[in-house]
Order: sequence, then structure tokens, then C-alpha cells
Amino acid sequence: MMRAQRRDRGAANARTLQFILACFVAFLLAPCVSSSAGPTITTDQDGNLVLNGGASHNISAVGAALLLNNQPLATQAHLAPLFALASSINASQNRLLEAMATQEEKLAGLTSQVSQRQSALTAAEAKLAVLMPLVRQACAVDPSLALTTFFALASDLQPLDFTTFHFNGSSHLAVAVHSSGGDLSTNSLVFRFDRTTQQYLMLQALPTLGARAVRYFVLGNTSFLVFANHFDGINYQVNSSIYRLDPTRPPGLQWVLHQSLPTLGASALDVFTLPSVPGSVFLAVGFFFNSTGAAVAASYILDSIIYRMDSSPGQDPATARFVVAARFPTFATLSVRTLVLGNTTFLVAGSLSNGTSNAIKTPVYRIDPGPASTPGAITVTRVQQLDTVGASRVVSFTVGNTSYLAIGGLQNGTGSTAAGWRR
Repeated sequence: MMRAQRRDRGAANARTLQFILACFVAFLLAPCVSSSAGPTITTDQDGNLVLNGGASHNISAVGAALLLNNQPLATQAHLAPLFALASSINASQNRLLEAMATQEEKLAGLTSQVSQRQSALTAAEAKLAVLMPLVRQACAVDPSLALTTFFALASDLQPLDFTTFHFNGSSHLAVAVHSSGGDLSTNSLVFRFDRTTQQYLMLQALPTLGARAVRYFVLGNTSFLVFANHFDGINYQVNSSIYRLDPTRPPGLQWVLHQSLPTLGASALDVFTLPSVPGSVFLAVGFFFNSTGAAVAASYILDSIIYRMDSSPGQDPATARFVVAARFPTFATLSVRTLVLGNTTFLVAGSLSNGTSNAIKTPVYRIDPGPASTPGAITVTRVQQLDTVGASRVVSFTVGNTSYLAIGGLQNGTGSTAAGWRR
């Protein structure tokens, strides 16, 4: 309809232009023709040009009649550019009107999309207003129940991990949302606990792709959130996201994208420091699957990565970036955990599957500082392999002076088991 209206207006404008040019032509030729033989130009009820009271003509027909009326050749030569100009103006006007109509249709489509997204956001906020008091109650009983409660109540959301942290005197909760209504391209959520209402209030939604894990860390006085982006619905080769808190921005817009890290089905995160490297921040990212592998089995056997935040004393954290510090072999890892015993740091990477079997060992690595000639460098050495079946979750804890590991496993897909190791 919009295009039709544009064409109608264009046709009307073109007829007006034709009439003006025809009149101009008649004015130029008036001295050369007698009043009895001279053409008369009027318009009919539809706005078309009428020559000598006869049939309707366009500008070319009028021009031809005038030129054939015994006019000098010089006059014909002068008029030809006028007709060419009129034709060019008409064509340009039509192209412009078509382009304007196309842009208006695109704008209408974008306006509709914005309206739909706004409606979805309003609905999500209304649902969260109901859910978060229940999540808060679950946290009061046991913080580990928060994620389960959130997942059970928000049937169209699939959160897979969360982390809590304190900033500016308030407790915060970051939730890694894997999907929303089956859509992996969704938003993970950040909440702040409001002491007045005794409820968690949503602060900001952060774009993620099938997120499976989230971690919080501080560099200097700057807060960061890391999301392990696992899958976009087609590829496992998706970048994981690091967001930085910028308190100078308006509330609700303070978390900004700081860096994107190339990852392969990222499923697990852990942030740690090395006692022997003061001020260091390291990020271990466990990889699960590479969809471009030549064989399925090979696709599950990957080198996961330890990143190091490359920064120097006094450097603005906003300019610091993670760089690859080391790689370590893993098997479809869903959980990585670091623990410190004395002055030694260990990393455990739960092994879920090698592509053909889930009865595989879970490796334990020792992380040591690298050569003094290379500041920030580390070495990763495998020191032990633990008998596990489909290890999917690794946690560490201490009882008295004894440190333990607990590993949850999928036993041939029939259930979960847990085992502990003591050092």
C-alpha cells in the first residue's frame, strides 16, 4: 500500500512536470508559429496533457507535434535536451520514491521487532518479580538451592550456574542462563539484593550464547564477570564473554563487554591466583566439544586453556586483557576446580567422555610458575589420574587440616555417584 501511494504521488508529480515543460516549449515556439496553426495544450480530467483538444499525449508526443509543425532545425536541436532532461528527472524521481518506500518498510519491520522485544522483556520482568522472592527464600535456607529453585519455577528459562558476590555494600547474584524458551541466544542475568524490600532486583541482562558457567573476580578495584558460552545452536566454536563493571554508567547499563575469548564448547570456569605471583589473575576454561573435529571421538578430546590477565602494577584494569598462559588435555570437561595445598596450586578437570566411553580417568594437574625470565609464565604438569566414570562435577572442601575432592559422576548414564580423595 505504501509503495502504491508513492507511485501515485510520483505519477501526479510527473504529469505536473510534463505540463510545465510543455507550456515552456509552447512559449519558446510561439514566435515561430501562427496563432491559427499553433498548438493548444490543456489537461483532461485525469491530469493528462491534451494537444489541440484531441487525444491525451505525453510530453514526447507534444514535443513531436511541435517539432513537426515546420519548426527550424535549430529549434529542434535546442528542444531535444529538454525532453531528455524531463525523462531523466522522471526516472530519478521514480527510483527515489521506490528507495524511500523500501526504507519505510524496513523501518516498520524494525519498529515491530522492537515492540515485540519490549513486550517480551516486560513479561520476563513480571515473571522475575514473582520468582525472585522464592529464590531469596531458598538462598536463606541453602545458597545451593537458589539455582534449583530458579530452574524449577522458570520453566522457559534454563539456568545452569550462578555466582554470588559483594559490591558497593550490596550482595549480587549472577545467573548463567543456558537458554530461554529453547533459544540459546539469550540473556544471562545480574541481580542486586535490596535490603528495603528484602528481594533480589534484576539489574541488567547480558547477552550470552548457551552459557553454562559464570564466575566473578576483581582486578584492582574493578569487578568482572566471565560467562562460558557453550553453543549457539549450530557451532561449538563460540566466543566466551567477559564483562566489566563501569560504575560511571547509568544503572542497568554498567556491565559492559570487556573481552571475547575464543573457546570450543566452553562448559566450565575457575578463577585463581598463584601465591608465588602476587597480583596475578588466571582463568581456567574447560572445553567440552569441538563440532569441526574429523571424528566424534577426537572432537571430545581437547586442550582446554588457562588464560592470564596481562596487566602491570598501576595499569588501568579497563585496558588489561586475558592472554593464553597454558593448555592442558581434557575429555569433554563439564567442571574444572583449582585448590591450594600449602604453596602449591592444583587443577582438577572432570572427564565426562572421550567420545566412545565415559569410563575414563580424571586428571589432576599441578600449576607452577614458569621461568623467572618470562614474567607471568606458568607450567602445567599432570601428577595424578583419578578413577571416575563420567565425571561431571568437581568440588573441593576442607575438614580440619585435611583437604578433599568430591566428584559427581554419571555412571553409564543411569545415575550419579560421588567419591572423595584425601591428600
